[in-house]
Amino acid sequence: MQFTSTCRVWLWSIHDNICVVDIDGTVTIEDVRGYVETVYMKMFTYIHDGIVSLLHKLNVMKLKLLFLTSRPVDHIAQTREFLANVMEEDVTIPESPLFMSQDFVLEALYREVIARNGAVIKAGILHSIRTTFEDAGRNSCPFIMGFGNKKSDGDAYSASGILHEFIFIINTFSELKGWEGDSKYQTYRDPELLRYIDENFRRPGMPCVFDSLPSSPTQQQQEASETDVVEHMHRKQDVDSNLSSSSSSS
Repeated sequence: MQFTSTCRVWLWSIHDNICVVDIDGTVTIEDVRGYVETVYMKMFTYIHDGIVSLLHKLNVMKLKLLFLTSRPVDHIAQTREFLANVMEEDVTIPESPLFMSQDFVLEALYREVIARNGAVIKAGILHSIRTTFEDAGRNSCPFIMGFGNKKSDGDAYSASGILHEFIFIINTFSELKGWEGDSKYQTYRDPELLRYIDENFRRPGMPCVFDSLPSSPTQQQQEASETDVVEHMHRKQDVDSNLSSSSSSS
């Protein structure tokens, strides 16, 4: 079987920091219904509350979004249509790269439902992207945060180099939990989640984009420096130093 699709090219800096986002069960509320409604019924309302607003504001924070899904490649047009048209609070999801499985429908269903090895495919894609950044001169992981709804998503994100503290898994009740530890959040709108993201990923000097949080930069962000971050942990230093590099290069 042959399949033809239009591809898109994205030109990013090696200093850009990327948030990886799954689609079914992560943007949509549940895997199967979300997939059927968006692909076959052109219905784009079955989504987690607050997801579009959050992704929009992450983009305002100068974080790049990358969608990674196990959907078969022959549904790429429908998936692009969904991401372009889903709306919340008069904002849409910023147009972003979309990576899909190269399998066709039946093969993708077998892999996800029977073989359950979706993490292998996703981890392979992320590894290829990370290698591209490293070949261009980046010396740390470009992926700094990930959202998913299954253990396999967390496994793939962890294998790609995302710190466990910045991997979030959501359930069908729109409740999120951290990949490790006891952190739990009620929805994508939970002020504690927004504060956590703001404290870790807002560039120094940038005003807060979340309405429920203070708009002025925090003292932690004003005083942030590479030497300060070393005391936290070595891999966390990579995240913070890349935020500073992105700020100076834009």
